[in-house]
Amino acid sequence: MVKSKQDYLNDLVLVAFEMDDMCAEIEARTKRLSKMASLAREGKKDTQEYKDLEWEAQQPTAFDFGDEMADLRKIVKRLRKYSFS
Repeated sequence: MVKSKQDYLNDLVLVAFEMDDMCAEIEARTKRLSKMASLAREGKKDTQEYKDLEWEAQQPTAFDFGDEMADLRKIVKRLRKYSFS
């Protein structure tokens, strides 16, 4: 079955949502790290909140856009054959 322009646009939206979800995770982690740094500057390293944030910061994390970027490039390549006004 041949995909239509609308099918490719729908695929594009799904990939965009996945990438946006990853960006939201990155932003949330950045806010938590910022809060941890703020507590450290205030001298509150002994608080439970700081210890919880420190534990979370030590956990391995990897945010990889590789698959989503490959999907995005495939979809865009297919969409280039259509005209957009």
